[in-house]
Amino acid sequence: REVNTSELNEAIDLLLKKKYVDSFSRLSSASKKSDEHGIKVSVSMQNKITENFKSPNERLTIIEQLLDALDQLTPEVEKMPDERWDQFKLVFTHVLKLLALYQPNVTDSAANLNEKLAKYYENVISRYDETLNYNLNCLNIRERLSGKDSNAALARALYNVGHSYYLLGDARKSLDFHNKAYNMRFKLSSTQPNVDMAQSLFGIGSAYNLLGDYEKELEFSMRSLEMRQSLFAGNHPDVARSLNCVGCAYLDLGDLNSALDYYMRTLEMRKKLYNGNHPDIATSFNNIGGVYEGLGDVKKGLEYKLKALEMRKALYNDAHPHLAMSLNNVGVTYDSLGDTKKGLEYKLKALEMYKKIYPGNHHHVIFSLNNVGLSYEKLGDAKKSSEYFGMAANMRENIENGIF
Repeated sequence: REVNTSELNEAIDLLLKKKYVDSFSRLSSASKKSDEHGIKVSVSMQNKITENFKSPNERLTIIEQLLDALDQLTPEVEKMPDERWDQFKLVFTHVLKLLALYQPNVTDSAANLNEKLAKYYENVISRYDETLNYNLNCLNIRERLSGKDSNAALARALYNVGHSYYLLGDARKSLDFHNKAYNMRFKLSSTQPNVDMAQSLFGIGSAYNLLGDYEKELEFSMRSLEMRQSLFAGNHPDVARSLNCVGCAYLDLGDLNSALDYYMRTLEMRKKLYNGNHPDIATSFNNIGGVYEGLGDVKKGLEYKLKALEMRKALYNDAHPHLAMSLNNVGVTYDSLGDTKKGLEYKLKALEMYKKIYPGNHHHVIFSLNNVGLSYEKLGDAKKSSEYFGMAANMRENIENGIF
């Protein structure tokens, strides 16, 4: 195992003794006031780290113990904004620094921390390139720990990489890794249905969506739904996700009435699962609005899209991709109703938010620039339209040239 001696010495002297141990003490005190999802740290672990600090020969051991301690401290963040988002921010820089110091990080704790970082970049920051990087790091560690043996953690890492490629729009790589995860899970389960196999079927269906094979998308989404319904009695978040994806498949196939049926069933279940505002309920409102618009009831579509927008405003205190998407979607619907000026107002807000979320060149910003350009074109402002289309074209060229 390779350790950069100079950086490690500096880290031990300046970070571990003064910052990490002190941070653990503060976080331990804070955890007494937090609920069951809060962060916790072992006092005995702090004492062990401090004790080992006295021996220069034990520095590598200290790093490994700190990785274990940080793994205990670091929560898994989900889409729903809650206290875990704030708790993760407390340890974020410590995790990055420690993983950078200790290479090659072939421990369970290092794999867990990379997986947690990937979720943080996906759900909180929406940097899917970083989500992929950390999931690939996790997969590499899991493979080195496992050797030639299949196991649930390795299969999960394969799935997570497939999901990362899906988020980035790379359909073939997504499908490849989802298939690998499914085959390993099938082998481990002795063909018995389980939540992991259902998740992989869900992922394969999503990859077929990107490939444009909507019949396959529907097939695997249905298989995932049926397996989850057999595993969970009554309402369950995973069943709701599969209902939603079946709706997406029907929408892709042009069967809007079936899509609306599944989207409504999804919304009904999610309202029973979650009290108040929730990202999944907002997604259902948005999806239902899109179907109504496709069916020609644009006013009904706007009603649901505005519900999604208001819920996302309540959920996210700052700029967030889902909130920017809702602003844009409402703008597009006002366009469809013939109120181009109102539509432009929302599109410009969406563009401003996308620029804040993604500084530099990014495909979401390009998408938003083009939408603003279309509104100016409809309003007859050729100069403004050309300006925004030109910015989008320049940004696309920069991305193609590797400038982000």
